[in-house]
Amino acid sequence: MNITIIGVGYVGLTNALYLSKHHYVFGYDVDVNRINELQQGQQFFHEEGFATLLKKNKTKLSFVHEPAKALQQSQVVILAVPTPDGQQGKPDLTAIHDGFDRILKDGNKDILVIIRSTVPPGTQASLVLEAKKHKRDDIKIVSIPEFLSLGQALSDMTHPSRVVVGLDHPSLKSEIYDLFKYPNHVAFLFTTPQSAELIKYASNAFLATKVSFINEMSQIAEVTNANIEDVAKGMSLDPRIGESFLKPGIGFGGSCFPKDLKALQSIANDHNIKDHLIEATLNMNQQQIKRFMTRVFDRFQGNIKQKKIAVLGLSYKGSTNDVRNSPAFSVIDMLTDQEAIIFAYDRQSTFDFFQQRGEKPCLAYAVEIEDALQDADVAIVLNDAPEIKALQPKDFIKLMKTPIVFDGRNLYQPSTMKGVEYHSIGRPSSKK
Repeated sequence: MNITIIGVGYVGLTNALYLSKHHYVFGYDVDVNRINELQQGQQFFHEEGFATLLKKNKTKLSFVHEPAKALQQSQVVILAVPTPDGQQGKPDLTAIHDGFDRILKDGNKDILVIIRSTVPPGTQASLVLEAKKHKRDDIKIVSIPEFLSLGQALSDMTHPSRVVVGLDHPSLKSEIYDLFKYPNHVAFLFTTPQSAELIKYASNAFLATKVSFINEMSQIAEVTNANIEDVAKGMSLDPRIGESFLKPGIGFGGSCFPKDLKALQSIANDHNIKDHLIEATLNMNQQQIKRFMTRVFDRFQGNIKQKKIAVLGLSYKGSTNDVRNSPAFSVIDMLTDQEAIIFAYDRQSTFDFFQQRGEKPCLAYAVEIEDALQDADVAIVLNDAPEIKALQPKDFIKLMKTPIVFDGRNLYQPSTMKGVEYHSIGRPSSKK
């Protein structure tokens, strides 16, 4: 089977690498530099296992600047283009329609189009109508949302928790099975396209709500002298609740949760539905960052001017270089407003962060984690990168001017932080 993937960003490239084990895959993207890099076997973002598979599957992968010939040779086309925030949180579907226009123009007869981008309910139906207008009733369109996590995308693609397929034609089931070639134990849910599209939004909204819920509980734990980790453990033992996404922290970020929550808000508002829970989830996420930083400022009686602050972690989590909606932006803005001297460190994402933030007064980027910590008055931990998790109390004591740590990811156990003034989220602080 020949497959063309339109959009070889995070989702598209993950699909290309997995599917090229079984089929021949053409990858196309409007980003010329991205295609050039992939043609040279280079990955443009950090993700475990991508470089290996790019090399291993190179005989079954082609990255092209012009998709016409690829579309003419393909039986399947996957739309994996970005759908960023538009006006008032509405997803911008420009790339979806541009990609579909190319399919209408150059796509093979009886081609199967799979929407893997995150799109609002009704998107598949709108493309079906567009195909009919162009007298392309031969095109079949299904929605198969992705459920990939940054940092473990290939694992999620290879061993999915479920495959949700929204289709109008039950006869397409065998073609879908043959495309992915998953083992029999992988669960497939066949439903309507609208339901499949909403399942993706609902899943991310629910996970984000769990994060905001446990963060709100962490605030209550702090004022009642409880330990939020014990609270979360006690909750997770109930099989109705489970343990996933019950880890307190400084708040969620990334490209999915904030964007998808805003998209749901937009859908609700368009139909005069009040989005009480979605709004509360977003508000709690912002409040958690502000509360955490208030604790930092209060520790210094509101005066951190000219104090050296080591900010450890710039991406929203440690297994990726994705800085979109990272709490680090808000944290660094608050620190610069107070004229602190900031040394920010992240092995994977410094360049990506700098591209978005640019230069700011009193902000420097450390090449090594030791450079950030050297003579620092306080360290603020924002993600769980391996080298940050590996830090020991002796490292803070040896390098810092005053070993004071505010841990926004609860990476360390308070009982082990001897000689360090240690503050975390939802747990009692420990003094030196």
